Amino acid sequence: MTQTTTQRVIQAMERRDAEGAAALFCRDGIFCGLDGREYTGRAQIHNVFAAYFARIRSLEFRDLTIALVASRPQAEPLTHVCYRFYAEGTDGSVRERDTRVIVEYNDDCIAAWREFRE
Repeated sequence: MTQTTTQRVIQAMERRDAEGAAALFCRDGIFCGLDGREYTGRAQIHNVFAAYFARIRSLEFRDLTIALVASRPQAEPLTHVCYRFYAEGTDGSVRERDTRVIVEYNDDCIAAWREFRE
């Protein structure tokens, strides 16, 4: 289920669907982007996604790898996600970078999504 949840949030991001992506986070979930800023709760996560999606024309996750890191005793599993992020801005600019993400789960929702540069 955890890998499916991760795939669903990535698909929502590629559609630039801030509401759909934020809905996959736990009510008090955390999103930590590459800039180190941390957003807590679906409303904040929705707002940061919506603001970003408004500035881009397209978004694509290339070379995507999703792997279960471990099912930890008495803890929710962790997933390690690697991808090449490709975004075309509304101003015609293109951003591409390798990104690594550690995803923590609580039941069927994302408890924390933490991005790191490769």
